[in-house]
Amino acid sequence: MTAAVLTAETDREAWLEARRSVITATDIAAILGLHPYRTPREVYLDKMGLLPEVPENEPMYWGTALESPIAQRFAFSRGVVPEKAGFTRHPDYSHFGATPDFLIGKDALLEVKTAGINAGRNFGEAGSDFVPDQYLCQVMWQMFVTGRKKGFLAVLIAGQDYREYDIPYSEEMVRRMVFHASKFWGEYIQAETPPPISGAEPDTERLRSQHPLDDGSIIAASPEIEDIAAELGNLLEAQANLDLEVEKRKNQIREFMGDAQVMTSVHGSFTWKTGETLGVDWKAVTKEAPDLVAKHRTKPPVRTFRTPFKSQKA
Repeated sequence: MTAAVLTAETDREAWLEARRSVITATDIAAILGLHPYRTPREVYLDKMGLLPEVPENEPMYWGTALESPIAQRFAFSRGVVPEKAGFTRHPDYSHFGATPDFLIGKDALLEVKTAGINAGRNFGEAGSDFVPDQYLCQVMWQMFVTGRKKGFLAVLIAGQDYREYDIPYSEEMVRRMVFHASKFWGEYIQAETPPPISGAEPDTERLRSQHPLDDGSIIAASPEIEDIAAELGNLLEAQANLDLEVEKRKNQIREFMGDAQVMTSVHGSFTWKTGETLGVDWKAVTKEAPDLVAKHRTKPPVRTFRTPFKSQKA
């Protein structure tokens, strides 16, 4: 049975609406907790139409602009003809979909990426299958949805380092993804109940933007929040003990280095450099010239979250 391709994806609004009606290849890594920049809560909000569309930035622009040239480089390398793909819905799971970058023949597909120098460090040697988890999940999901058994990933790192990767199809991995995606769809999307908030930066930033200012009120913790607060206290205590052990090791190395600036080791170089610092008592400046500080404020007020525990690393 072949998957049905929605030709309406040529209309961006229709394509976006179609994507919101399914679990896509860009969603699955977030659902599994393997995406560094996307959370399960974001996937839910997106499907509910509550997540604003992200405006195009420079990396997004160049990722799109370089898509065809990178695919052409892959075509030259492999002697194949990649064809631009459209939005596809799985023939047996109507709530699963994907939009591969390119299709190759009857049984393969190609995903194209661009990456900066830092992100490029997460890719293995060309020819291996060592790629970031979110991309591995993405290509695997695309293969599952389209019924293809061969996946390729071509990436251009820092504008000049081109690499190709073969992604072998894994029945076991697909079974795990289908299980968690189906569970997510039923428990959260169909039930219209958001998944638990995570500790990842996107969820933290969203809470800060949704509640930028306090209203001065006082509320009592619910029994559930009391339990969470107790867990937080235990975690902060463990973190404080761990931080102390980390600092102990640092001091042992500092003591060994003495006045040396650099220490070489099998792990790399440790540095303890002398730097110039400019100390400013901003509290005093704000008190003496509040109008001047307000005039040149570059960031809005920030709400500081503190706990009653000894460690304030929260």
